[in-house]
Amino acid sequence: NFDSQRDIYNNQREIVVHRSFQDQAPQGTLLALSLVAISTAGQNVGIEFDVQISSDGTPVVFHDLSVDDLTDGSGVVTEMTLAQLKALQFTEVIGTAFEGVGGVTIPTLDEYIRFISQYGFKAYPEIKSYRTEADIEILDAVISKYRYKNATTWQSFRVSDLQKLREYNQQSNVAWATETGYTQTILDSLAAVGNVSIIQSVNSWINNPSDIDVFNSYGFDCIPFTADRIETYYDLTDLGMQKVITDRNFLPNAGLTSITSPCRFNLNPWTEIKTGASTVTYLANPENSQTVGEIVECEGAAGEDCRVRLP
Repeated sequence: NFDSQRDIYNNQREIVVHRSFQDQAPQGTLLALSLVAISTAGQNVGIEFDVQISSDGTPVVFHDLSVDDLTDGSGVVTEMTLAQLKALQFTEVIGTAFEGVGGVTIPTLDEYIRFISQYGFKAYPEIKSYRTEADIEILDAVISKYRYKNATTWQSFRVSDLQKLREYNQQSNVAWATETGYTQTILDSLAAVGNVSIIQSVNSWINNPSDIDVFNSYGFDCIPFTADRIETYYDLTDLGMQKVITDRNFLPNAGLTSITSPCRFNLNPWTEIKTGASTVTYLANPENSQTVGEIVECEGAAGEDCRVRLP
């Protein structure tokens, strides 16, 4: 049994899904969101995603600044029309049954927020790129359309983006993401923005826990990215973290279930489990998982947190 203070089932804590668990389906697509909705049913979940704007002024959800690495096209997102972006295929689905399916094309922000709002997920859009700073208002207008400001945390690596957002959005939380530390000037600027969280790498928080006290003294929330092992998740919650960004789905859906190993069962490609002498206790609901396979690899001693890899 998990210690009650280290219980991953604690719904007061929030799992923020990074790039819609990109190992399950092409990142940022509606298909990926659908799988997230299935595999995190009943959990306190936020969705992190990247927002840009097309050359003709439509906000879209896409991580990279260019489409070259993830799709069959070439070009910079902000220099392409919506029609051009919608015509692209994610390279990982070409030649599969998903090729040409609408749910695996680049979604508009409108399509994305409509889906998120139906499931009640919290939204964590990152302002990735735009034509001019004035486009931030166009991005935020989509959130307003769905009356989702109170469930949205806008994030950016640029403090100026958050300052601009505050000119017309006083309701949403904002988050400043950093990989290079902070200065007193930045802290003062963020304090003036209000309702701020700080997003730093997992190692930054673990190696510099005193930062938590500094940020908390300003009333800032602290959010780590990305915690991809359950042991790391525990390390962070021991530091008092209530929100954790992750690429991996190690959430339970319907309590712990014991099964005999080896066997066949439904499980996400990487799922944290506990092993016993002749059983595997895993954090997943067979009816709600997407991948079927046999256990082919297990790391960790009996009774310890470990991973099972499926083919």
